Amino acid sequence: MPVFTFKLDDFNKLIGKQYDIKYLEERLPMMGLAWEGVEDDNKIKVEIFPNRPDMLSVEGLARAFAGFDQVKVGLPEYRARPTDQLVKVEESVKKVRPYIVVATVSNLEFTETSFESLISFQEALHLTHCRYRKKASIGVYDADTIKFPLTYKAIGLDDLKFTPLLLDEPKEMTPREILQGHPTGKKFAHLVREKAPLLIDSVGQVLSFPPIINSEETKVTIDTKRVVIDVTGESLVTVHQTLNMLVSALADRGGIIEQVTIQYPWEIEGRGNVIITPDVNPPTYTVDVNYLKKRSGLNLPTSKIKQLLERMRFSVKVNNKSKKLHVTVPAYRTDIFHPIDFVEDLVIAYGFENITPEIPSIATVGRESDIEIFTRLLANYIIGFGAQEVMTYVLTNPDFCFKKMGLEYNETRVAAIQNPTSQRYTICRTWLLPSMLEVLSNNTHHDYPQRIFEIGDCVKVDKNTETKAVNERRLAYVETHSQATFTDGKAVLEALMMHLGHSYRLEELEHPTFIKGRAASIYLINPDNNEKVYIGMMGEIHPEILLSWGLTHPVVALEMLIEPLLERRVF
Repeated sequence: MPVFTFKLDDFNKLIGKQYDIKYLEERLPMMGLAWEGVEDDNKIKVEIFPNRPDMLSVEGLARAFAGFDQVKVGLPEYRARPTDQLVKVEESVKKVRPYIVVATVSNLEFTETSFESLISFQEALHLTHCRYRKKASIGVYDADTIKFPLTYKAIGLDDLKFTPLLLDEPKEMTPREILQGHPTGKKFAHLVREKAPLLIDSVGQVLSFPPIINSEETKVTIDTKRVVIDVTGESLVTVHQTLNMLVSALADRGGIIEQVTIQYPWEIEGRGNVIITPDVNPPTYTVDVNYLKKRSGLNLPTSKIKQLLERMRFSVKVNNKSKKLHVTVPAYRTDIFHPIDFVEDLVIAYGFENITPEIPSIATVGRESDIEIFTRLLANYIIGFGAQEVMTYVLTNPDFCFKKMGLEYNETRVAAIQNPTSQRYTICRTWLLPSMLEVLSNNTHHDYPQRIFEIGDCVKVDKNTETKAVNERRLAYVETHSQATFTDGKAVLEALMMHLGHSYRLEELEHPTFIKGRAASIYLINPDNNEKVYIGMMGEIHPEILLSWGLTHPVVALEMLIEPLLERRVF
């Protein structure tokens, strides 16, 4: 979990109340933070849970604590002033880094502390919410050095030169030279492939080369009075959320938020081709009072629930007739997806220290499930083979799960998300190999050979169950290097089966994901009667599939069902 440092006097100034370190040491952890200590009698270090990136700045933490401590309760209001500022997006970025959102913030009076806070918050978001700049990256510029309208486009790596930040001796460099010779460029070069996305103003000045580096000419200093902020990335939801968190923090310092019109040449996820950012309008959710009571275990009057939620900086309206709450959520909160999230905040506001422990009224004794014990055993075996374990998301999309694997998408065979917030995550995965190839695709800049595995759940449609779907535990292993062949995968399979004491058989398989003649189905064999049970497949990945993932080395892969391996007596 990320750790950040803030100054006590700055924290107190933002809230408008004087706190001492002893009080904060007792109360901040009650918000779900971890106290990490004090430096120089004025600097406090805290660890923030990943679901609250808005608190990775002193402004966000002070805002949340002001409500928790009942200094300022209810919804913080943020308004964005309309302007005629425009950003034009060109078609060239669609397959490179497709999304951009922009805002300007004026009326700024930076101090050394507030300037450091902005830079620190930007880097903390890059590391966490932006997934090390892959999902999103942030650029902040001095608005007085820029001429609107701006253009967001992609160019060849050698097509243009500009002066990047953070050089001992400033000089003009092409994007390729930055990726090969600039310290930051080399660090994030794996995020850029054939083309370089650039943000350029109306007189041809380069603002930035996202997600790598900003230009020297547009850099922000402590004397800057007005900033332009852009967030680019692969996820429209993430770039919006990131921008909202940044402008909210600056508004808490007295900044005035100004809107920018973004003009795309394609339709943006059903919103048309023109969007205005930032969108700081707070969304409203309807929550059942009885649900909050049942899930929290707190039998409180509705008026008390309302009061507690307002301490978490929500606005709450009560419908006594329907026993529903209409809860309005600040735009900077990225962690609210479901009513259970309001339960969490309700319990935090109530106080962990006020909850009386109770012994559950059940007659069973808890223990780890057999499949979890077996999963750990398998993981230890495969780590012993020299592989590294990875953990990927159950949620994916049809393009990754089917199209890029050479398969036809059949929507009747997948569990789909009814109201997805992003086109990146719209279905539950049906197998693990696409996730494995995505990991390899994201790590082509690392040394070879690469051997990784995952033991995780996939979702299988089953009309006979109550939920119409069941989880299916699977194991996937992939190996890639210049000489990877079917034999390498078979060696891993052979060693694993020997450790487990199972007999198995391979039978030739034709599958679009694998090279013809170099793939096999895997069957578990009963040595007494030669009866077989299908448990998986393995083979060399087809070159066309490798190309779709941007992979240049051969890949051998296997995927197996776990439960038949766990239950030795399967016949």
